[in-house]
Amino acid sequence: MKKKILKHTNSGFTLIEVLVAMLLLTMALLTVIAAFKQFVDYQDNMTRYEKIYTTVLSLRNQLSVASLASGEETSGTLNGLDYKYTVTLVDQRENFNARQVFEQKEAVGGFELNLFKIVLVADGHTFEFFQARFRQR
Repeated sequence: MKKKILKHTNSGFTLIEVLVAMLLLTMALLTVIAAFKQFVDYQDNMTRYEKIYTTVLSLRNQLSVASLASGEETSGTLNGLDYKYTVTLVDQRENFNARQVFEQKEAVGGFELNLFKIVLVADGHTFEFFQARFRQR
């Protein structure tokens, strides 16, 4: 008598294999989505910081040639950002020439040196810098 050997020719995946594959695919997709979101957030922050940086540099350059007065407060919008700055006189010195000191004559020549502190607020960030101004008397 011959024995018949039965072969199982079932091909395909079991339900467990399909579920594991779907789980791995889902985890991979979530990782890619999270990395992309982090990249977009980083890019947005860098764009915002670049805008703040260029605004502050532009205002600083404008202030370097503008006339300053103690107590001056100015606000406005530049590069789409609101800003406000306050000017404070920190120190004021006068330079006298030698003739004025020794001969006790009226001030002729010389100069006045003013040191201003400028506090600039742009997009909620505060920046402080100083400007020195010479004025001939």
